[in-house]
Amino acid sequence: MHLYRRGKSGVYYYQRRVPDLIKQYYNNKTHIKFSLQTNNAIEAKRLASIHSARLAYEFTQYESSVSQHTSVPPAKISRLALMTANSWLSLVKDAAQSIEDQPDNVIDSFLIGLDEEQYLTASTVDKYKDKVNVKSFEQDLIWSNVLNTMSSEQQSLVTGLPLNQKIKLFQLIAKHTHPLSLQVQQELLQLYPDLAAVHPYDLPKELPTLEDACNQFLKNKHAEKPMSLKLEQRYLSAFESLQALVSKDCMLNLITRSHIRELRTLLSKLPTNIKKKPETRNLSLCEVFELVQANKLIHLPLLSVTSINQRLEALNSLFQFCIQESWLTVNPAEKIRVQKTVANKDMRLPYSPELLDKLLQQTENTEHYWTVRLGLCGLRMNEIVQLTPNDIKQSSDSVWFIDINKNDGKAVKTLSSIRQIPIPNRLLELGFIEFVTHCTTATLFNVQVSKTTGYRSDVYSKRYAYFTKCRDLKADKVSFHSLRHNFKDYALMADLPEAAYKQLGGWTDDSVSAAYGSGYTIKKLSDYINSLPYLQSF
Repeated sequence: MHLYRRGKSGVYYYQRRVPDLIKQYYNNKTHIKFSLQTNNAIEAKRLASIHSARLAYEFTQYESSVSQHTSVPPAKISRLALMTANSWLSLVKDAAQSIEDQPDNVIDSFLIGLDEEQYLTASTVDKYKDKVNVKSFEQDLIWSNVLNTMSSEQQSLVTGLPLNQKIKLFQLIAKHTHPLSLQVQQELLQLYPDLAAVHPYDLPKELPTLEDACNQFLKNKHAEKPMSLKLEQRYLSAFESLQALVSKDCMLNLITRSHIRELRTLLSKLPTNIKKKPETRNLSLCEVFELVQANKLIHLPLLSVTSINQRLEALNSLFQFCIQESWLTVNPAEKIRVQKTVANKDMRLPYSPELLDKLLQQTENTEHYWTVRLGLCGLRMNEIVQLTPNDIKQSSDSVWFIDINKNDGKAVKTLSSIRQIPIPNRLLELGFIEFVTHCTTATLFNVQVSKTTGYRSDVYSKRYAYFTKCRDLKADKVSFHSLRHNFKDYALMADLPEAAYKQLGGWTDDSVSAAYGSGYTIKKLSDYINSLPYLQSF
């Protein structure tokens, strides 16, 4: 163990080497490092002792699994050791209070106890490492004294432990009681009349089950900021998938990277919309996984790589939260993903010039007339269908623009999505402002909110897909989102500056320079958008 301070704040950090034998359980890391979140030396040492005990028994369990020993979870052993140490110290101090008229006798017996502990700490490894058998160990006087401080339930648990864990438990109890025994001894020497029971350390939290951790994670997410139904459903789908594999009652520290890899394999063979398909809609996810493993669903369309990675990313976030809560020290889902076989830019293609002309013609006198044309101006589908009449505004220099905002419960993809988009002159000529003026519904296109996801776009996308299918406007990798690809292509053809088309399209700009300035004025953006070459085809 290594305790050190870092940075100007003087915060203490904990570091411990991972034994070579079990590095596979820690992403092949050679050391575990994390902040103790305190700059107080005494508190840092106390926390370091707790983490050392926890890690010691994590290491023990993994070492035991490598050598095929049967053992209980290390967290349970660590907790039992602390409870036993607490009980022992409490009994000693209670005894001291009851015979205050004979403090010398108490001190003498206490010193003998210290000698026993010193013997225990110094000799247990050598004494019991290779030669001792279970019978001789359990007949040891000091071990008997340890057992006597435990409850009957704890004694039953300890009796069933393999010898190597009994020895480890024995050593850990001595480690906790010995330094605190010295503290008690000093108090006894000063003959404090109101001597209280000493507890060596706060007991660590019992590890939650997977189900409890998922619930805590979602509760924390809701407390941080409002979460859309769609995002919550994404988390729930990921958690349901893992619970179907390992059970919802599985303890967190028993979930390994092998489990996450196995889940990745199952998800890569899992059909889409399993709650709607006749073959799977009446089955639990566990039963569906059994069919997947038997290759009985290979004839159905599968989850996309994006959907699989979204679930794996959700699990990564869950386990990162568990590390922050000190329930885990390693994230078993870290960097486990499905490799994309298609570049992001090729997952959706722009409409071909011929198909786009046909689309513009076919949408005349339909509900899709304005939505398609606004999509060609760089707006996302959900941004369009949640627009209200109040979102269409005119600037002080008489430029009509669309205000993309989060008002009245509207959703935006990123903070960069919040922007103002000038309305091209061609759309004004076609009567867009008159369309807005005569609108009598809460939103311009009267699309209802999806009850399952909370997004209007999930409702509209089905209507648009049906329309394009009926009008023979379908093409491979082409959808409503393809209109944004067309917008960018036309922006590049018109030599728009990158910063300009990113501001118009609401794309995140990660460059350093993007953090400076206020961006282009609405007047300048109007000049840029009106220079796009395809507007006259509207």
